[in-house]
Amino acid sequence: MFSKILTFLYCCLLLNSCSNTPKLTDVEKKWLKDNSNLKVSLFADFPPYQFLNKQNNIDGVFIDYLDLIEKKIDYKFQRITYSDWEKLIDDIKNKKSDVILEIQETKSRDTLLDFFSLDFKTNFVLVTRKDTSYSNKINDYEHKNFILPKDYAITEMILNKFPNLNITKANSEYECLKQLNEGKYDAFIGAKAIVNYYIKNNKFEDIHIASDLKKFYIPSTGVLKDRKILSRILKKATASVTNKEKRMIYNKWFLSPVKPFYLKSKFWVILCFSVSLLFLSVILFNRFLKYKINQKTHELQIAKEQAEKSDQFKTNFIHNISHEIRTPMNGIMGFSELLKSDHLTTQDRKNYTDIIINNSQQLLNVIDDILAISSLQTNQTELKASPTNLNQVFDDLENNFKAEAKRKNLNLFIIKNKTHENEFFIIDVNKLKKALSNLIDNAIKFTEKGHIEVTYTIVTNKLLIKILDTGIGIKKDFETAAFKSFSQLEQEISKKYSGLGLGLTLAKQNIALIGGQIDFISQIDKGTTFIITLPYNKIEKSDISSNAINKILEKNNAYTILIVEDTDVNFLLLKAFLKKIKNYNFNIIQAKNGKEATLICEQNSFIDLIFMDIRMPIMDGYQATQIIKKTNPNIPIIAHTAYSESRDIDKAIRCGCDDFISKPVNPISLVKIVERFLTKNQLAN
Repeated sequence: MFSKILTFLYCCLLLNSCSNTPKLTDVEKKWLKDNSNLKVSLFADFPPYQFLNKQNNIDGVFIDYLDLIEKKIDYKFQRITYSDWEKLIDDIKNKKSDVILEIQETKSRDTLLDFFSLDFKTNFVLVTRKDTSYSNKINDYEHKNFILPKDYAITEMILNKFPNLNITKANSEYECLKQLNEGKYDAFIGAKAIVNYYIKNNKFEDIHIASDLKKFYIPSTGVLKDRKILSRILKKATASVTNKEKRMIYNKWFLSPVKPFYLKSKFWVILCFSVSLLFLSVILFNRFLKYKINQKTHELQIAKEQAEKSDQFKTNFIHNISHEIRTPMNGIMGFSELLKSDHLTTQDRKNYTDIIINNSQQLLNVIDDILAISSLQTNQTELKASPTNLNQVFDDLENNFKAEAKRKNLNLFIIKNKTHENEFFIIDVNKLKKALSNLIDNAIKFTEKGHIEVTYTIVTNKLLIKILDTGIGIKKDFETAAFKSFSQLEQEISKKYSGLGLGLTLAKQNIALIGGQIDFISQIDKGTTFIITLPYNKIEKSDISSNAINKILEKNNAYTILIVEDTDVNFLLLKAFLKKIKNYNFNIIQAKNGKEATLICEQNSFIDLIFMDIRMPIMDGYQATQIIKKTNPNIPIIAHTAYSESRDIDKAIRCGCDDFISKPVNPISLVKIVERFLTKNQLAN
């Protein structure tokens, strides 16, 4: 449908453009006959449109155009030729002429004339001298001297838009260009075709077109407003000029014909391509929207299901809390009441007391678990590392769990390694025991027959602890949820086995706090093996002294960062940013210059990261970096400076810096630097 409409419009336009005889009414023909002395004003100083030729006759593009119009309407105008544009405009205002053959429409002229286009336009251009380099924008000429022709449309337009320009007016465009060429003025604005004609034919060799402006000279024919019938006649005549007739005129004067845009093949190619592209874009965009809607709907559905599942987990957790607290409380309160009796035997009193103690311990364990998970999730836990013997830890665990294993007829093997019985390492032993206790407790709880085995091995600087059981195992579907809070893996398990479902969560978070990780492998009805990996900083028993312990504690619990900065404000700012980074504990020291930094690095081998200023007294950052890297090549050095150009960065890298962060510090970039290099160092160690 759309293509048919376009075809119809095109045919109408084509037929109209091919008509070469204006259809004048009888009234219009009679009016022309009754007004035989109609005058048309011509301007003889506007080549190549209108000008005096060598025979002193007026000639040009629009003179041929006028000849054609007169032929079409069978009428001969009285032609009045002017060489002074100002005089021409005055005569029109005084109605001494009926028509101006060529004039550009402006607001001030609309009150006097009716206009219709001659179907030809050309750019206005900015003209300057060749020996000057001015801007291509008129705004930048506020302090320069313009020369423009008096009473021209372009002069009115420029004055309206740029009232602050310093403008001198001349009688004609030729006079303007001549004075500009002589160096009397700085710039001129005029129609491109006319400027080119004058520069070429008058050999104005010192001026040139500096730029095309986004304004156009659009010539029209102007008819006095009180000549309404004449205006209609000339509009009909102009509309009847065919493209072939226009080309003949334009080609005669070596101009490119101005072809209507709707007759150009390029227009139709671009239009068809644009419509096709738009149609395709709409289809693709529609499909993309459908895809995004489906994707978001799916994501929302998953989020909804997860939220519902999380709410269910928390509901189950609250129910479990009630059960886990009330069960031991029932025993404590009940048997406490029975103890009041005066008729109890000594054995009964002992049994009741043991039950109360046992239930109190169960209640305390529940409360401890709730407090522990709350503390871990709000980052309120502090590390308290100390020299630890792993065999002693295993002895304590065996004493704590052997009775419970025996009660369930299970074999508990907690195997110590005699090779390392005199070795100590630095760790938060309470958190290690808590994690191992949770895993062993779970192993005993979910194992009905068979055994539980706890072993450890040391490989280079890594400690591997394994807790193996022959219990019910973990289904593959629940492997991802195994370490999540508030959940036991199955509802049936929750009914059969007591507990809050926090054991694995507590174990994982405690292991993470002391710098390790926990994984597991499991088979249904065959058992589960949990594997804990921890850093192992060995220290012999004979070497345990306060200084040695402090050094290892520093290395294990906190990263040591050296900030080389001579300005206290910059040092304090960087220190404050570092202290705000979560999950990191830093020992921060300062060096005031590069020399001091090299001495600190010589005396301390446990520095984890250096932020190096570049411009400092005594010794700059480049030289200090080179010296430090010779003796401590593994210490990451980050250039921290206000010099942030590419050549400064390249120089810092060439001197040995591992990365670069500019001043002022971006906290997000700082976090990325710290995470990248401290994680790398930790893996390397």
